[in-house]
Amino acid sequence: MNSDGSDRRYGDYEYEGEAQNLYDGKKERMMQAKTESKSLKTAEFSQDLALYAGLFGFGLMYNRIVGELNQKYGQHGYTSILVAFGVSVTLAILSLRVGAENTLRLATGFAFSGLPMIFGDTSRYLRYKQEVSEILAKAHKARKGFDNARQSAAGEGQGSETYSHGD
Repeated sequence: MNSDGSDRRYGDYEYEGEAQNLYDGKKERMMQAKTESKSLKTAEFSQDLALYAGLFGFGLMYNRIVGELNQKYGQHGYTSILVAFGVSVTLAILSLRVGAENTLRLATGFAFSGLPMIFGDTSRYLRYKQEVSEILAKAHKARKGFDNARQSAAGEGQGSETYSHGD
């Protein structure tokens, strides 16, 4: 006999029923957690899909803008900076999903890999502009020399014609 006066022993039906109820309750809570987990994963997938769709739309729009800049200005020397801006927008949008700390880590990595490209692209552009300036200066000088030679030749021809007419 128990201290409460009952004749319950471990393994009695009453205890087995309580154990079964506890087990069933735990099983039900686990099923609810799985269902909630699936719902949460579905919601996360929907958020990810919306972000990716937004990024795709940004990519289309930004490609059009960069294309127009290239068409309008040709070799402009800003391509690497335009790429860096696009990466920054992508990181800013994705930070909504990955958090500020992870975004900062990614941005730092992109900065370390992208800055040499920006400096290199800018250096190549400045070298290109210098070469174009030198070529244009040589062409201008050659054209000026050609024009002077033509004028001299025309002047000599006029002078000899004048003398021949004067005889």
